[in-house]
Amino acid sequence: MEDQKINKDTKDNLPPVLNFTPEQDQLISLLTKTLPSISNINVNNLQGDVELNIDSKDIKSICRVLKDSPELNFNYLECISLVDYEEKLEVVYHLTSFKLKKSIIIKTSIPAEEPEINSVISVWRAADWFEREAHDLFGVNFLGHPNLEPLLLFDGFEGYPGRKNFPINDYQEW
Repeated sequence: MEDQKINKDTKDNLPPVLNFTPEQDQLISLLTKTLPSISNINVNNLQGDVELNIDSKDIKSICRVLKDSPELNFNYLECISLVDYEEKLEVVYHLTSFKLKKSIIIKTSIPAEEPEINSVISVWRAADWFEREAHDLFGVNFLGHPNLEPLLLFDGFEGYPGRKNFPINDYQEW
């Protein structure tokens, strides 16, 4: 199924084919009111998740607003994951608001050749492990992170095993 793309300027003029649950509609309205700079919100039809697609330079400020806004209160960072598309990396943040009983997903892309993005450790302390893991496995530099020492790999490990271009050596056990 395709994602439903919502532009904040055209939300009221959507074709009747795009049906949203009242909960999705309420959350989308809250997000567009609280984050007027967000122009693209997707609703995944399969899971019903609301996704924000943002510019990577805005990650820290948007996350701060999502957490500190009394209407939204996305105070729980479930995880940070990465997807390697070879020419770019997609950083995916999974957030939950216990107040709203809702989860959202934030997606942003960074270049694969020089992957860097602002750290959100000052927003959620739990970002520490996720960002260190992404640094180890994908080589992402989280700007402002206080300690990007290896978490999973040993010091001196060469390469980034989470990336598609990492060589996997064939071996025989016997």
